[in-house]
Amino acid sequence: MGFASIESFLENHIEGFFNKKFDSDLEFPEIEKKLQREIERCRSKVRRGGIPNIYDVYMSESDYRRMPIARITEELRVYIARQVILLGTVMDGTLMVRLHADANLSRGVCRTENAKEYGDGMDSDDNVADATIVRLPGKFSDGAVLGMNEGGISDTVVLKNDNLSSRHAPVKHDIAVLRVIDGPDKGAVLDLGEMQASIGRREQNDLILTDPRASRLHSCIAYERHRHVLYDAGSLNGTYLNGEKIDGAAVLSPDDEIGIGGTLLVYEVES
Repeated sequence: MGFASIESFLENHIEGFFNKKFDSDLEFPEIEKKLQREIERCRSKVRRGGIPNIYDVYMSESDYRRMPIARITEELRVYIARQVILLGTVMDGTLMVRLHADANLSRGVCRTENAKEYGDGMDSDDNVADATIVRLPGKFSDGAVLGMNEGGISDTVVLKNDNLSSRHAPVKHDIAVLRVIDGPDKGAVLDLGEMQASIGRREQNDLILTDPRASRLHSCIAYERHRHVLYDAGSLNGTYLNGEKIDGAAVLSPDDEIGIGGTLLVYEVES
C-alpha cells in the first residue's frame, strides 16, 4: 500500500470514528475538503493532460436525504472550477459533480472518486463556450497548448453568435472577479464565469470603461479548458499582463494585473 493509499485509509477511518462517536451531520465544508484532496492528488499525477472532469461524492443515506442536491451540486461545480485555476492546472470536457447515497457509509462521513481513474472516462467535448469561436494558439504554465486545431490555425478569430438559443448557452457561474484598481473607473467589478466577457468603451461591453486610452472593444476574456484566457481585440494601445504586452492568448492566474490604456485591473479567484 503506497503512502497516498495509507493516508486515505487513515483519513477515512479516523474521520469515520469521530463522526460515529459524535453522531454529526455531514457539512458542506467537509465535502469541499475531500474534493480538494482528490483534486490535489489527481494534479500530482498529471502533467500536460489536465485533471479529470467528473467527480462522484458518496455519503450516508441520511445525509443524502437532507441535502439540497441541486444547489449543493452547483456549488461544488463552482468550487472545483476555482480549484482548477488556483492549482494552475487545466480540465477538458464538461465539469460534472454527482452525489450518491451509500448504505455502507456512516452519518457525517463522505468519500470522493474521480471518473477518469475509476473507469467512466473523460468527456471529450471542447469546453469553449458555444457562443464563442476562439482560435489562437497559446500555452499554459505546464506547456499544454490551447486553441490550436488540427490544421494549426494561427489567426485570431473571435466571433460572438447572438443567434444561439438560450438552452445552448453556458450556465452562468461566478468563478472569478475582475476588479478595476486604478484609472477613471476604479472600483468597477466584473464577475467572470463560463461566458466570454468583453472590455472596452462601447456600451455593449460586459465591462464598460470610460478611459479615453481604451479602445471601443479593447480586449476579451474567454473560458477555455476551465481557465480564463485574455485576448487583445486588436486595440490601438495594446493589452498588458503584469506589465508585459500580450502577443496572442494569455492564460490568467490569480492576482494577475491587466493593463488597458490608463486602467489597471486585477484578476481574483476566491480560495
